[in-house]
Amino acid sequence: MWRKLAHGDLNVERWGSIIHAMLNRHGELGNDSEVCWLLFAIKVLELKLPDPIALQVVRNCGPMPLVAILNAIDSGTEAFSTLFERVSQESGEGPMWPVIFDWASSGFDKYAEIKKTIQNETMLAMCDDYVTLFDPGLLTSVFEGVEPSKYNSVGQAIETGGSFYDI
Repeated sequence: MWRKLAHGDLNVERWGSIIHAMLNRHGELGNDSEVCWLLFAIKVLELKLPDPIALQVVRNCGPMPLVAILNAIDSGTEAFSTLFERVSQESGEGPMWPVIFDWASSGFDKYAEIKKTIQNETMLAMCDDYVTLFDPGLLTSVFEGVEPSKYNSVGQAIETGGSFYDI
């Protein structure tokens, strides 16, 4: 995604099919970290997220990819309905609390029903103040404070300084 942001010369169509295939596979396997990075790539490249792929993530992944997927799917999709079924059965204090919290704070469809699963007064107050865990506009830290017109000056993909990712 660094290549797209820094140089604008990424073949989005070619990479889109690769990203979709990888997301489908990692979603099926429940590989949360890989799924999060691939959802980030979909966001940066402004790719559509096919519902069958989103369903793989919803059915097999943990809370952090589900927070990201919630921000990437439409409420009329099967993935959204399946996510609602999965999360609405949980407690706001259980392992799915990040999804429940972000859903209740963001005001996505059916947020009032999801919010009912939260019993913690602090979390409820934060929801009422629209505090969220997910920032859809956030990029990797190397772009922090850099004007979009100067993204081509960013020499690293993920972190400032050297890392084995940049080799």
